[in-house]
Amino acid sequence: MGFTLAMALISLVSVNIIHWQGHVVMFPASTAIGVPVFSLLTSLLAASAGVLISLRAPTARQAAQMLSIAVMLVLFVPVFGIQALPDDVKAGLAASATRINPLIAAGALVAVLLIVDGVLISLGLLASEGRGSSRLSPERHQHGDVFVPWDSVLSERNGHVVEGCTWLTGESKR
Repeated sequence: MGFTLAMALISLVSVNIIHWQGHVVMFPASTAIGVPVFSLLTSLLAASAGVLISLRAPTARQAAQMLSIAVMLVLFVPVFGIQALPDDVKAGLAASATRINPLIAAGALVAVLLIVDGVLISLGLLASEGRGSSRLSPERHQHGDVFVPWDSVLSERNGHVVEGCTWLTGESKR
């Protein structure tokens, strides 16, 4: 989300510097509202999907691989799918897309993203509920002000997964 907002700000600054017209040029209201909203909702979608995948994956590396495959499928399937359609179907889709009210389409997309985000967050909460909250209790493993859940932290050393390592000190529980 931060990257998207930074790019929007940089584009505003650069357009106003390069094409100065005596006044500051701003985004239309729909863009100024839509960019942060869609950025937040898609970031929440990616984060909640990542959490859900990482809860089910045996290692962090496998979770990263599964998440990257999911992202590639979401990006590449529509692009190659549209290119594979016959030209008359593409023309029909383009014609019907011009008849859609952009505000209604954006509202529908926001609603769909909210529902999907809510479902993924709920699934993540349900999946993590069975793991117990005692793993993060302060009386178990306290290192300064940061609590380290020993039984959930994994570290890779020489190609082997070693459980019970802290990211803060590199010390092993064993």
